[in-house]
Amino acid sequence: MIHATIDQSQFPIVYIKFSTREASKAESDAYLKELTELNDRNEPFTVIFDSSESSYLTSELCVRQGDLIKDQYNLIKKNCIGSAYVIPSFMIRFMLSAIFSIQSHPSNYTVVSSLNEAYKWAEEQTFERVYA
Repeated sequence: MIHATIDQSQFPIVYIKFSTREASKAESDAYLKELTELNDRNEPFTVIFDSSESSYLTSELCVRQGDLIKDQYNLIKKNCIGSAYVIPSFMIRFMLSAIFSIQSHPSNYTVVSSLNEAYKWAEEQTFERVYA
């Protein structure tokens, strides 16, 4: 099983599922490359980050993903309609929400406990921007 699977079959909603195991350097590189390519498409999209089965992301991957967000901030702001983070743990949801209240997020976002909540939010956001 790979660390993260990026499913674009329902584009403009993109579903990213993280597995329970730690990412290798090659997997981290491939994941970040695919995120960059998604941003480079220059089309509006909404993304769901599903960490419901993931125990953690390595600090290295968190830093690298943070760097990618900084590097592509304006492109993400332009193209990403919103990001939904699926995190079952109340404490981790609280911590992530606190981080986002301090460090601005380039798009609308929500932090939820279930995949159903994430999809409902993503569909509403996408419909308002793409189909309205």
